[in-house]
Amino acid sequence: MIVWLIGISGAGKTTIGRALVDKLRADGRSVLFIDGDEIRTVWKDNLGHSVEARRRNHSRLSQLCKVLDQDGVDIVVSALSIFPDLRAWNRRNFNRYFEVYLDLPVEEARRRDPKGIYAKRDRGETGDVVGVDIPFPFGDTVDLHIAMPDILGPPETIADAIASALAPSAPASGHGEPYRYDGRDLFEDPESYEFAPCHEPGFFHGWRAHRAAATTRFLAAAGRRSAPPLGDCVAGAPASADAFDGALQAIMHRLYMAAEAALPDSQEYAHAKRTMDEFVKKFEIFRRLFDRYDERLRRADGAAVVDIHGYCAFGAALVAFHRRTGVPIYSSTLLKLIDAILSREMEQGDAEAAGKIAALLQAEHDAVRYWERHTETVLRNREDGQS
Repeated sequence: MIVWLIGISGAGKTTIGRALVDKLRADGRSVLFIDGDEIRTVWKDNLGHSVEARRRNHSRLSQLCKVLDQDGVDIVVSALSIFPDLRAWNRRNFNRYFEVYLDLPVEEARRRDPKGIYAKRDRGETGDVVGVDIPFPFGDTVDLHIAMPDILGPPETIADAIASALAPSAPASGHGEPYRYDGRDLFEDPESYEFAPCHEPGFFHGWRAHRAAATTRFLAAAGRRSAPPLGDCVAGAPASADAFDGALQAIMHRLYMAAEAALPDSQEYAHAKRTMDEFVKKFEIFRRLFDRYDERLRRADGAAVVDIHGYCAFGAALVAFHRRTGVPIYSSTLLKLIDAILSREMEQGDAEAAGKIAALLQAEHDAVRYWERHTETVLRNREDGQS
């Protein structure tokens, strides 16, 4: 697991990062802390602070974390991180990536100015200050956004909030009814349903117990201690730049990449979202995806129902668009897709598919936590408005 804290200078990344590490270690977890500024001293090459130099340092930091992540090391990173494309790379390549944006207004950062960066800039002694000379495009795919007034709270309180967001949902302990969307092959016998009762504690108890058991089972089948990166679900299906490729996995690879990295106002992103929404409609109606489609996204002649790897690729694209937009249709469809995947017996020995399913289960957990936090915020604001 990599927890990546981003924000402008003075936002408290290092202080909050160290407080988070202390809390996680107190809970019994072995966690390494890496500060982006300290990494600069390792190479001793006087790397500057231009945009190009910052990109180089970010790449070094990401590559180091990838090596440690592959060895099962949990890491908390504090880094300014002004490159959405490199943060998207993190999400595709780390086993579990959780991004926290510490959104401190630049006026407050100037007031704090623990390293004297803003004062030096105002005296003309330095330049290339992010938030003043260089924009901070934090993007819209962060997992946890801590803004005013919460960002002004004690570092320990902010660290507690991050740790709470990271904590896995506790499985049910005999409370509530069993998870209801289970017990038959939902690909062969599809069921139309909505998640209207999601607010009921019984629903979440059943869902958590069901998913916790599934996660344990698929991690064991994959021979892994933690889920692989979500990007593995679309790996091996490069998009064709010069011609339409009707293979479902190639289509999902393009959609996933567009959701992760395309500019919000670009034609590429607009086209990808329209295509994704069309596939969501198809799945919501038919619960079927085929291995090939024509230019109008209709089932191609001779196309067959896609194998489990194709459904995992669709799931990864759903997650990417949910992270990008926060629109509930993507998370709702993801839950239904995983219900269907888990209702079917997987072929014995398919460790690759088991790993992909484990990655989807982890992403589903994060999506549900997103909506739980959103609901908590709405209810809290509603209560504040009535008081």
